[in-house]
Formats: sequence, C-alpha cells, structure tokens
Amino acid sequence: MTRKIIKWVIFALAVIAVIRFSFYVEPLHEHKEKELMKKFSPDQLVEYHWNNDLEALLSNALDVEVFNQGMMSDAKGFSLKYAKSPGIGAGSYFLIKGKVRVTGKSEEAVTFDFCGETKAGLLTKFIFTNTARDASGWFDADAFQNTMDYNSVSTCLNKIIVEKVAKPVIDSICIGSCIEFWGAIEVNPDKYPVKNIDIVPFKIKLSGND
Repeated sequence: MTRKIIKWVIFALAVIAVIRFSFYVEPLHEHKEKELMKKFSPDQLVEYHWNNDLEALLSNALDVEVFNQGMMSDAKGFSLKYAKSPGIGAGSYFLIKGKVRVTGKSEEAVTFDFCGETKAGLLTKFIFTNTARDASGWFDADAFQNTMDYNSVSTCLNKIIVEKVAKPVIDSICIGSCIEFWGAIEVNPDKYPVKNIDIVPFKIKLSGND
C-alpha cells in the first residue's frame, strides 16, 4: 500500500512539473524583443529599447573623473570590470557622464577638456561608428542572422541620437556653455590615456535645464 502511494505521489509531481513548464510565462520584455527579431525591423527594435531601456542605461553611467582615475590606475582591470566588449578583439566600450564647459563647436561636434591633456568631442551630426550600439548592451550579435542586420541597428540608433539627442539642443549650445552629457566611448586599455576621444551622446542638457 505504501509503495502504491509513493508511486502516485511521484506521478502527481511529474504531472505538475510538465504542466508548469508547459505554461512557462515569458517576461513581456523578452517576448516583445523576440517578436521584433522575428519580423526584424531595425527601426522598431531600436525604438523599443530607446523607449524602455534608456533611463536604466543612463543610471549606470560612470562619472568622467571616476572613469579617468580607474583607467589611469589599472586600465585593463578597470575595463574588465566596467566595460562592455562584444567580442574577441573588440574594443572596450564605456558609458560615461559629466558636467563640462564647452570650449569649441563645429558642424560635427561640441568639444571640451576631458581629463588631463585629453580633449573630447561630443558628436552631434555625423555618427558612423558602432560605439553606441556596443556600449548600450541592448543587442546580442548572436541573435542576428548576419552582420548586415547587426550593423543596421547601429545605423538606426545613431540616427535616433542625432535626431532626438543632438538636434533639440545644438542651437542653444555655444562656446562657454555649461552642459551635462551621458555618452558612449570606445577605448583601447593598452593605449590610455589618449589625446582625443569621441563621445556618442545618449543625452545632452544645458546645465540647469531639465
């Protein structure tokens, strides 16, 4: 009798396990991303991440001073801890933030003193790199069918940055302006510090403005 009861208990547990896994509820965020990947609309995929994940991304940005101190102290160790690196041989991508005073402005960028002798350019018009894509961590290269598709999300993300981040504020920025920025950079730990560094902005605001 006892053996019969044990068998029924085991059978019941097995049935419960099957039902549980059969009705696994996929997180909404995951489900939405998979649906977008199936249809593969790079514009919609990028827009989805921009609308849903941007604030969380910005909250993880490193202050410029913290970044510089960490890199000057132990560039490789700091990169391993804080940078994103999408593949073997790829660069180290960071998201940084800072409050700076503008020292120059051109058609392509807003420039300022970064740290030490390093000069920084905040790109505002022509962005052709994968820096924003790789620093965001939003996109897994293995999830794309080919390199062209993977690169297309980078193109779409850069377009959004120019249209939604740079254009609304660029006319209000001039030499001497104090601005706050959150942006992506690519760094080679073996060659830091550098004389010039390009920053792809995820957010720019004039100091004192929301």
